[in-house]
Amino acid sequence: MNFYFLIFLFLFNFNFCLGAEILDKDFEKSFPIRIVPRTEKEGHGSEYKEDRSFEYYKYLSPSLKVTVPGGSGSGTIIYYDEKLNIAYVATCGHLWSPGVLTSDQAKIKKLKCAVTCWHKDNKKLELPSKYEAEVLFYSYITGCDTALIKFSPDYIPNYFRMGPKNYHYLKGSKVHSMGCDEAREVAHYDMKLIGIEGKNLIAIGNSPRPGRSGGGLVDENGIYIGTCWGTTSSNGDGEGYFTPLSVIYSFWEKNNYAFLFSNKDAESIRIFDAINKKFLKENEVLVPNLNF
Repeated sequence: MNFYFLIFLFLFNFNFCLGAEILDKDFEKSFPIRIVPRTEKEGHGSEYKEDRSFEYYKYLSPSLKVTVPGGSGSGTIIYYDEKLNIAYVATCGHLWSPGVLTSDQAKIKKLKCAVTCWHKDNKKLELPSKYEAEVLFYSYITGCDTALIKFSPDYIPNYFRMGPKNYHYLKGSKVHSMGCDEAREVAHYDMKLIGIEGKNLIAIGNSPRPGRSGGGLVDENGIYIGTCWGTTSSNGDGEGYFTPLSVIYSFWEKNNYAFLFSNKDAESIRIFDAINKKFLKENEVLVPNLNF
């Protein structure tokens, strides 16, 4: 018995030292998070803090849990087509099998998943609502972790607009991360941008825990700027890794979904308040629907 246990420890440590992208499912079977092995970086010592109060509703309303066979992650509504009643949700590709599923392949395979929301019509629900969703395409390869799904809501959802492909990331700026850490109710997390490293966008403070993969990263203007895919620590004290807009755009364009990206200057993009039919100004609070 001890002999086999020692072999297990050896193989585990060997794989970790190779620097491979390791899949680590949390104890709630929520989702596989990609852990980036640390080098000389030992965390940033910031306090891990979840926000779900009213002042953060404008970040939480477009944010969802994405459930797939065997686990769950997070996602963000990035556009709503009112005529077709289709909500488009950006998430990560590693919720599915390694490799690539193109939009043409997806039409044949017809992969299904589910999304769960905790906010409707600018109010917090007593119980969350769940909807069947369809996978439009995904990429789960090194340097490109992104996916797009869609569902038909029974409400008019708020959403974040995708930033332009040439979005300028400002080092040290405050950003907002949303997701379902450890499969819990969606929450908001303050983070700070470090910058781009290769094909990865890196931020610190409240780093992702298992469950936040696929969750959105937005700037102070409510512009969607990245998709969560990994971390150096699942304890909330490491660096968070996000797929940047340039990488997302490149893959989405190949699958004929570049129309979801904004062609406007970043400064003119805002979160859309569906109930009041307007885009929110910077630091403007989402007005709740009190008719319930």
